[in-house]
Order: sequence, then C-alpha cells, then structure tokens
Amino acid sequence: MHSLNNIGAVILAAGLSTRMQQFKPLLPFAEGTVIEQAIHSILSCGIKQLTVVTGFHSAEVVQVVGKLHVACIVNVNYHQGMFFSVMAGLQSCDESTEAILLLPGDMPLVKRHTIRRVIRAYDKSGADVVYPVFEGQRGHPPLISRRCFPAILQGGPTDTLRTILSRFEPAAAEVEVMDAGIVTDVDTPADYQDAIRRYALRHCPTVSECCALLARLKTPSHIVKHGLAVAKVAQKLAICLRKAGVECNQDYILAAAILHDIAKRRPNHAQAGSRLLSRIGYQPVANIISGHTDIWFQAGDPINEAAVLYLADKLVQQDSIVTLQERFQPALSRYGAEPQSLAAVRRRLSWAEAIQTQIESVTGVVVDNLCHRGLEGEL
Repeated sequence: MHSLNNIGAVILAAGLSTRMQQFKPLLPFAEGTVIEQAIHSILSCGIKQLTVVTGFHSAEVVQVVGKLHVACIVNVNYHQGMFFSVMAGLQSCDESTEAILLLPGDMPLVKRHTIRRVIRAYDKSGADVVYPVFEGQRGHPPLISRRCFPAILQGGPTDTLRTILSRFEPAAAEVEVMDAGIVTDVDTPADYQDAIRRYALRHCPTVSECCALLARLKTPSHIVKHGLAVAKVAQKLAICLRKAGVECNQDYILAAAILHDIAKRRPNHAQAGSRLLSRIGYQPVANIISGHTDIWFQAGDPINEAAVLYLADKLVQQDSIVTLQERFQPALSRYGAEPQSLAAVRRRLSWAEAIQTQIESVTGVVVDNLCHRGLEGEL
C-alpha cells in the first residue's frame, strides 16, 4: 500500500469566477470559506503534501489559507485557463510524490470517505489515473500518477487536462462512490445556495446517494423497492407533520426509510445497518434506523423521525400499501399458539397504532386515506 506521505494534492483556486460574479473560493461557507472547506476535505484524509494554486485575487487567498499551514503558489498565467494552474501545481510537487489528487477550489462537498476510496482504488489497481464516479459521471478529485506528469507538463496552448489524460485511458480506473459532491461545484449563485443547504445536511445522504450505496452493496431489488415505497409513505407523513408544526427532519426520514433494511440479510439487521451508516458518517440516519424494529412508543409520546419510519415501514408490505391490520394479521394468526411470539407481534402492532393515532390527532389527517392515494411521483 502506498504511504499517504507519497500522495499529494493540488487545489486550484486561480480562476476568474466569471459566472458567479463573485470570487468563488472566498465565498463564506461553513465556518470559513469555500476554499477552506475544500482544503479540510483533503487534510482530513491524512494528506500532508497539499498545494493551493492561486492567481486571481492571489493575495486574498494566501491570507485566508495561510492559517491552515498549506503551501500556496501563484499561477501568473491564470487568465489563460485552468490547465496552466494544473501545470503550476505539478511543478511544485516534491520528487517523492507518487500521485496527486486534483480538486477545483469551488468543490467543497467532497466527502472524506470518497477520497479514501479513491486512494484505496489506486493502491489496488496501480492505474495511471483513478476517477471517482457517481451515477455514471466522472468527478473530482481524480488521482493522477506521476507517470502522467511529463505529458501534462509538456502540454501546449491548445491542450486541456482532459485531452492529455485521455492518452492514459487504457491504464485508467474508475471507482464508484456514494457522493454527489464529486460532481457538485459552485459555478452560479444557485449552485452556491444549494451547496450551503447540502453542507448543512452533510451527515445525511441524498436520495441518489442512498441508491448508489444500495447498488454498491448489491442489495436485492425487492429490498430496494420496499425501501423506496416506505420512503414515499414516510415523506407523506412528514409533510403533514411539518404543516401541523411538528419538527421532523424530512431529509433524515427519507434517507432512513430508503436504507432501513440495508443490512436485511444480516442478523439483527437494524443494528447492523446502523453501524454501517455510522462508519461512513451518516450518524443521524444511523440513529433512526437502529430502532426501526422496536420503538417502545406509547400514546402521547412525541412524534419524531424514528416514529415516522416505524409506522411507514408497517404500512408497506413488500412494495404495496396496506393497513396495520392487513400487515399484522398474518403474524397474529401464525403465532396464535405461541404466547411469547404472539405477545411480541401484538406489542409491535400496539406501537404502530399509537403512532398512527398520535399523527392523526396532531395533523387531523386520516393516515390510511393519505397513504392510499398512491405512491406516484419522485421522492
């Protein structure tokens, strides 16, 4: 395995930000700026060789990132395009650098586990270039081997990084990631506002990220269909609760509903799924999933995200809407001669009934009528 000491990173922050009409790297973001968040994404993975390439507004960038103790170099040809910044970044690399991660400075949402996955793919494949891929689209940061450096540094005025790296395509590799951040930049004011919203939800996967995770784990289609159906029911319940003034995070509920059976094939699947999601940084969603089989809900208890998931799960049989009686009747009949098992089934039914009653009381909506309007439309 390659040492992280031999993996470098170059962050590009020299451009003119024409479409934004403000200088993107220094826009406020999280606890600092866009460029600082991009730097934190790299440093959090243990990368020590990191260079920021500046150009336009160079002095201001150096002032901001200098406190992070990373190197800055100036691309005096920044007005000629990004490729000259790439070359400047490579020229600054130490001779011991085996490969570099290349990240535009306006991409603050790349997740730490994505960068680690790209590095592991490089270790396993020995590829000249490793590209992270989300929903079939290559994104940033690619990991570029030193074997590509000479071709890049010898590039001419009409070359781009894309055209030069295309020469190495036979020795390139792709790695699927569950991270929309690799294809998310802040080119426009709308992009910027969306990135701020997504950062606030950084511990919650989007619907597309949930689906990518399920695909990566080769989750059987019937489990995926069930999760998506539960998510649509949960979404309806969450919308009604929000209109009634009940604070429930709809994004957390959707993600938890889609992923609640992600470890269905394992013993104690709720806890197994919770641990899996916790490891990749989705702790709030993990917390909701951990209790989706046993919630111990009583009449009058406050409705929260876990309660919404619990009820939604019980209102879906496979991928079809059912009532609680329809869902539980087979189990009640099956365990009629087994007192202990029958008591457990009745207990779970009572929790679901209590949650449904509480939601109906708060919202004034009949849950069965709401759910049976169908599951059409996108999440």
